Amino acid sequence: MRALPLALPWVAALVVTAPAAPRHELASSAGAQALALLLAAYAVGAAVTLWRAETLRPELGYVGALQAQAARVAPWLAIASLLGAGVLQAASYIAITVDDLARYWSVADSLSHGLGYDVWAGGGGTAQAGAGEQWMDPPALPAFQAVTFAVLGHTLPAALAPMFVANSALPALAYLAARALGVGYGVAYAAGLLTAVTPPIQIYSLGAAEPDPIFAAGLALVGALFAQVLRSRRPRVLWLAFGAAAGLVALTRPEGPLYATLLLAAAAAAQRSRWTVAGLVTAGVLVAPFMGLSQALVGRPWPQQPQGLSFGNLATNLGIGFDQVWPRTGRLLLLDDARFSVLGGALALSFVGGAAALVRRRWALGALPLAALLNLGITLGIDPGALRTTETSELIRHVAPAFPAIVLVGAVGVDVLGRAAAQWAVRRRWRVVPGRLTVGLGVVAGTYLAAGSLYLLATPEEFHHGGGNGALLRADIYVNAPELWRDPYPLPCPPCAGPTWDFNDFRFQLFARFRPLDVHSGSDGAAYQTLTGALAALGFAASLGRGVTPAAPLSGRAVRSAAPGAPDAA
Repeated sequence: MRALPLALPWVAALVVTAPAAPRHELASSAGAQALALLLAAYAVGAAVTLWRAETLRPELGYVGALQAQAARVAPWLAIASLLGAGVLQAASYIAITVDDLARYWSVADSLSHGLGYDVWAGGGGTAQAGAGEQWMDPPALPAFQAVTFAVLGHTLPAALAPMFVANSALPALAYLAARALGVGYGVAYAAGLLTAVTPPIQIYSLGAAEPDPIFAAGLALVGALFAQVLRSRRPRVLWLAFGAAAGLVALTRPEGPLYATLLLAAAAAAQRSRWTVAGLVTAGVLVAPFMGLSQALVGRPWPQQPQGLSFGNLATNLGIGFDQVWPRTGRLLLLDDARFSVLGGALALSFVGGAAALVRRRWALGALPLAALLNLGITLGIDPGALRTTETSELIRHVAPAFPAIVLVGAVGVDVLGRAAAQWAVRRRWRVVPGRLTVGLGVVAGTYLAAGSLYLLATPEEFHHGGGNGALLRADIYVNAPELWRDPYPLPCPPCAGPTWDFNDFRFQLFARFRPLDVHSGSDGAAYQTLTGALAALGFAASLGRGVTPAAPLSGRAVRSAAPGAPDAA
């Protein structure tokens, strides 16, 4: 065992001598040095763990002490690897688009210079309002941009910095939310990772120059606090944090008020106390000023209203989605056969099972799957022209805000199914095989989904696969974080310039500046995904090593679980 760290460099040396296209792509890209440093860090970590196992618990024997030492660092490895994976995903495939982003930084500039709040006119292709109506963008992203502009300068990287931070935190927040909902370590880790690396979501939603990643990270945080409030005997400060997070989510995207209202109302009905009122007041204090401003500027308490919302549009959009977008998405994922239908069916069944399990544990938890379903229903009820239903990337981006909630509820369903299968086998006296079989199937499923997602993100263009599957990347310009930050591109102040500012000319110059750095047909993206896989493999192994844990007691009066490894210990 002591010689293992010394052997790792030799193993790495043998690997790089093998002829393989992925190895060549990685070794010839900017990720080679980072991968070498990561492997060196693994070797150092293994050496320290083996050394400490000899000195810390000698009464357990070397193997027992090694297991105890690994158990101590496993929670930190899981969180650290998910944060690292989030940073890598945030740093790759950054879309250089300004049509929507310009609105948000214009609002930020108006607020910073005391010029009021920008109001926009709706049109036929506007999802937020109909023709002849006025609307406003939610203030969360402009508020964050005002801060990043003050700290980092008035540049494009500063405008995108809030999304970078949110993307970096998303996998870890989703993992913590799944643990708070009573999901075991391995399933929770897979859920956290897949929230960030599912290819269409990562490219079309999380990688967009929109507040989508802020909403996703905020929703994961709200889900974690929602579950913690319901399972804690004395939530107190948790209620304040829950109210603040819900208020932030409400001010981020049009779907925000739906999630904030349902989750706050369900938690308040299940737990009545002075701290409940304090949490509700906290959310109200954050949201009420914007509602008053909206009433004054556009004549209604909320400035965005779905255009043409109707059951007829819901039926039309569902028909287009299943007839056109579903098969196109299957081809993009290289699953243009029965596997995509099986995968979609499994996700739907796990969501239904997870929703039923949450309601059985505590009725208030049913607000989370209900909010996700209402989100999808309202979004798909918008006018097809405004929603651009026939465009695969646009439809996916519009329904993507519900994805974190769907993954969390689905993770509960998968976890409940795994526990039920293990208990069924134990009743038949299969005391050794079921545990190994459950872990083995979990490893296979998690590895297949995560590795498949990372492979597609590493090879996002049609020429990698052929066969008319289409390209995952849109025709937009995509860059990675080093190219974006190396020479920060300055942004104008639209409200300061007034009508003299030519948006089309600015966009032309911006695209001309970044087009030579476009990652289309490059291999740097493969390096980011390979590094993500290396981190995820370590964290996934650490999570599986902790075994299956009992679900948190979320029924009846909320109590803290004293069981070893219960979600409080995550």
